[in-house]
Amino acid sequence: MIGIGGLAKKRPVSPVVIHFLNLGKELTKRGHRVVFMTWPKSSQKVRDFPDVFAFPSPRPTRIKDLWFALKRIKEEKPDAILANFGSVNVLMLAGYLAKVPIRIAWYHTLNEAIRLDAKRPPWQISLLNFRKMLIYRLCTHLVPVSSAGALDLTTIYHIPSSRIHILHNSMPDPLKQFKFSFVRDTNTIVCVGRLDICKGQDVLIKGISLLHHKYPDLVVKFIGAGPMKTKYQKLADELGVQDHCHFLGELPHDEVLKHLARSTISVVPSRSDNFPTTVIESLSVGTPVIASNTGGIPDIFQHNKEGLLVPPGDPQALAHSIDIMLSHEELRLKMGEHARQRFLNAFESSKVIPKQADYLEHLVL
Repeated sequence: MIGIGGLAKKRPVSPVVIHFLNLGKELTKRGHRVVFMTWPKSSQKVRDFPDVFAFPSPRPTRIKDLWFALKRIKEEKPDAILANFGSVNVLMLAGYLAKVPIRIAWYHTLNEAIRLDAKRPPWQISLLNFRKMLIYRLCTHLVPVSSAGALDLTTIYHIPSSRIHILHNSMPDPLKQFKFSFVRDTNTIVCVGRLDICKGQDVLIKGISLLHHKYPDLVVKFIGAGPMKTKYQKLADELGVQDHCHFLGELPHDEVLKHLARSTISVVPSRSDNFPTTVIESLSVGTPVIASNTGGIPDIFQHNKEGLLVPPGDPQALAHSIDIMLSHEELRLKMGEHARQRFLNAFESSKVIPKQADYLEHLVL
């Protein structure tokens, strides 16, 4: 039996959640019993599985969540536990105390991104990193979703590389799930991501301020919510590009994909990012990407093939790349074709999920 913990969040179902649901289905199909432990308000998202338990807390970080996990583990006697996001501390500690043979923590967020967005003093961040290092030492295996994540684990948390195995996220082919209009709006750019410092939307706003005179009809659709929304709206107003920057808020996954499919470019201006799902989403609908050359982004696509990589935090470089893409239709079309093929070869669920199930079976059998 394999337990998967900490999947669903309060936001609309994300591709990361869908990835692990599909992994659970694949393992079930192979004869394994899979039990999910998730957030209370999100348990309906995994209702396809008969064994779903919800932690008592909205975020499983309390003593009562530890006792709850220990009780479930002792009753279920799993061969392996997979932990994600906020459940990692509780589930890895509970798994260690209950002597679960295989204890796997997925590593989704880079330390640098946490530091950039933190509202805590540096000493507190250092203390939390030390606690995380102790938790990771209780894991038998750690799975970063990119090479940048693997580097974090070895250099910051001092985890031996022998316990680290990179597994990329995936998503189902949206062209088999949804109907899209592929009439591209050459005046539209889409930027998907949480509105926070590490995601760098302010860099894009500044970049647009350098281009709006040349492209007076250009519109950037910012999809996502976050603490920096008001400041970013104010920045757009101060730079005189408020009419070019549309903040659409958080949208369902299918709506995000539709916006990406109709846009001419997807821009990901992150200062730090482990493996941004929006890049995979963009590739899946054949939309070329301009993204920061940081974190795990270079793992996803190649510069000058599926899109363009730019230095993080550089509005001038970002504006220059956007200008190149907007002014060369043939280049955009070619990159869009390569983007779609890259997705099908490397990130489409039917290709990725069986290989990840093979890895887990190798550990438990």
